[in-house]
Amino acid sequence: FITWRPNEVHAVEQDDHLILTKFWKENRQWHIGKPGDPLPPIYHEILGPNTSPIVGSWLPGGFDFAVPEVREYKLAQLREVCERYDIDGLDIDFQRFPMYFKPGEEAKHIETMTEWVRSIRSMTKEVGDRRGRPIFMSARIMARPEQNLEIGLDPVTWCEEGLVDFVTVSHYLRNDFPLPLKAYREYLPEGTIMYASVEVAPDRWTFRDIARRLWRDGADGIQVFNFFTTREPKAGLPADVIPDMARSVAQVDPILLVANKHSDTLSFIDPYTLEILDEVPTGHNPHEIVLTPDHRYAYLSNYEAPGDTMSVVDLVNRKHIKQISTGQYTRIHGTAMAPDGKHAYFTAGQTGFAVEVDTATNEVTRGIPTQGKISHMVYVSRDGERLYTANIFTKNVSVIDRASGELITQITCGDGVEGMAFTPDGRHLWAANQTGGSIAVIDLNNHEVIDTFECPGMPVRIRFTADGTRAYVPSWTEDGVLIVIDTKTKKEIKRVPVGSHAIGVELSPDERFAYVGCEKLDGLHVVDTQTLEVLKVVHTGDGPDPMVMSWIPKE
Repeated sequence: FITWRPNEVHAVEQDDHLILTKFWKENRQWHIGKPGDPLPPIYHEILGPNTSPIVGSWLPGGFDFAVPEVREYKLAQLREVCERYDIDGLDIDFQRFPMYFKPGEEAKHIETMTEWVRSIRSMTKEVGDRRGRPIFMSARIMARPEQNLEIGLDPVTWCEEGLVDFVTVSHYLRNDFPLPLKAYREYLPEGTIMYASVEVAPDRWTFRDIARRLWRDGADGIQVFNFFTTREPKAGLPADVIPDMARSVAQVDPILLVANKHSDTLSFIDPYTLEILDEVPTGHNPHEIVLTPDHRYAYLSNYEAPGDTMSVVDLVNRKHIKQISTGQYTRIHGTAMAPDGKHAYFTAGQTGFAVEVDTATNEVTRGIPTQGKISHMVYVSRDGERLYTANIFTKNVSVIDRASGELITQITCGDGVEGMAFTPDGRHLWAANQTGGSIAVIDLNNHEVIDTFECPGMPVRIRFTADGTRAYVPSWTEDGVLIVIDTKTKKEIKRVPVGSHAIGVELSPDERFAYVGCEKLDGLHVVDTQTLEVLKVVHTGDGPDPMVMSWIPKE
């Protein structure tokens, strides 16, 4: 779909701004009013209390749709869109910006706007018939049913007459109250297809929780508004927020997967009740876990010498289905997954390779030299273009072109560099120097260490919160602790005593709990992230270490 804003008013307070059209500049007599004119309460209600006042000041600078020439001009623009581009549908975004008539004249122009929507539908049908494929039409409408009529919109009539194929109920740039979808079901004609919009949210958990609630409340589909802004450096959310939302919409409950590396098992755990739901055998000494993007399969590295296998577990049926032989590549350890899920990567530590596996065939396709010694962990960049391996003995991180397998560079870090994690904003890679008692911060733009700060003990893994403000770092020491770090200041908030040789770490979906695997004291230590105290120890098996949160499909 192309989403199209009927009354775009960005920058109308600047007469000569480049985004203002010639039509806008030459026909000021058809504007609603002047930027900054006072607004009736309904418009403040729609925009909400947190919207910048400048946005409200823009609204009167838009076109008055009571003017026939305005409606004709806008229809001509829409015709150009439909004829020029091979689109599947046209989304009329009445939320951008939600003022179409002079204050006080909205009610008498409800039919005016409905007739204009009829003319759009007639045009899309004509163009669709001509090309032999229909152009669907949707309308993005206000958060509350009554707000539509108050500003001159009548989506009930649009749906009754079949002028739109579906509507999308939406907030204006906020998610501060649940959209009243049940009220909308009573308001709209029976059988109306109703989507609901999730505005830009700060983290994946918020996106997922809102989507799940909207689905539960009766939405037929979910729209993410302005989602491209989540990829900007300030937010830095990965595109896999979308499949995360899909899994939440499917009402799949989270399951914590924990590999017990000395009892050769994979535990399925309810992350909130902490009930052990199931246990699946794996290969010997499972050291790391990675999931396919659809969360149907888990790949585990088997490290026990010679360490020449990987385990594949069917998570839906909770069954170990294949042991992949790696041949000459031994001491398989680190795991990573390409963004498209077509290839999994493992480190063959002692032999200095990253091993690539085709997930469709579960066969090894190539070994990629890391040019480092004891390559322990591997990661794939978000864009899928590079591999990063932490090389313990050579004290560096290898950066490898994934397509060619060629080494791009090596980044000198510190003694025993092992655990790594990308920051949520996508700008940095933190690398834990386990025997050096420090953490190196790598700039991903130029692949240089821009900071190294002390982290006494043996920092072995790193887990960031979704907003990037905290890092949870287990210390693989006899008196194991979970080190909580303020990422802005690089200062420790607290050291939480847990079991001996703390190593694996994961967070609950709401980030209320941190789970810490303690290798030498059998037990998964559950830490309250608000009080930073251990709440409970769950005995999953011998040597709980790698863990990952999963949303496994039900079938």
